[in-house]
Amino acid sequence: MHRSGRWPCTYELFWIVGTDGWSRLLSGAVGAVGVPLALSLLWGRFRRAGAIAGVLLGALFHVTIALLALAVLTGLVGICSRI
Repeated sequence: MHRSGRWPCTYELFWIVGTDGWSRLLSGAVGAVGVPLALSLLWGRFRRAGAIAGVLLGALFHVTIALLALAVLTGLVGICSRI
């Protein structure tokens, strides 16, 4: 992995390619599905469960973090508005 110049402490992922936004978004989505599917083959007889869990984690983890941050910020605004 090589260092990305856009944000501090960030690295480019090998499956995100391209320079424009759409190609980076599409290759990131393919990586979020393809990498977990490939890794699920290592789970033996539980490969179907690994595929489901991996794809859900790859596709929804960032959404969960964003919703959690939004909930914390909403709570902080509510607390600060009472002061």
